[in-house]
Amino acid sequence: MNLLLKNSTQGDYENESHNLLFLGNSITEGYRIPLQNSFPFIIQKKIIEAGLKYRIINGGLSGDTTENAYLRLLEYKKNIPHLSCIVIELGLNDIFHEIPLIDIKNNLLKIIRTARNQTSDIKVFLMEMKLLNDFPDESKRNFENLYRSISEEENIPLLPFPMEEIFHNPLLTIGDGLHPNEAGMAAVAENVWNSLSPYFHED
Repeated sequence: MNLLLKNSTQGDYENESHNLLFLGNSITEGYRIPLQNSFPFIIQKKIIEAGLKYRIINGGLSGDTTENAYLRLLEYKKNIPHLSCIVIELGLNDIFHEIPLIDIKNNLLKIIRTARNQTSDIKVFLMEMKLLNDFPDESKRNFENLYRSISEEENIPLLPFPMEEIFHNPLLTIGDGLHPNEAGMAAVAENVWNSLSPYFHED
């Protein structure tokens, strides 16, 4: 099955001049909820309502790590000739797999630089990630500082973590306390849109 078509919103991205790729894991994919309730799909609706000409591609894959996402990005680049924007939502699964922070950082840098190699005017956004409260405070600080350092080094916007009020909220998660249900995903979409939309209006 063609992953691009399966995970893209309606529209022919091959003929679009403004394709926006959300490259992420289960949060982006919309784990165990209908695709139309994933936050990229909701943001596509908001973009249409705002009269903007971006076509969203949901590049979320449950369980994905930064290394695997980098390999997927190489395939996306082959199939999307007009990729004008990428939002990166990755890193939490790396922690669960005990991947060292330096490797997470290097993989994120590869993703950012690979995206830029396609076109110099591509907009790249990095989404901040945070660890659950049951991690030691030092581990949480080091993980969060990793994203801030990449944002500063690469001079790209750091979007706020969109899951702050959703983790461990039984009303907003599917039961595991981690993955958003449909109401939680609507909250994620609102958080992402509020942080991302000002950059669209700069065009």
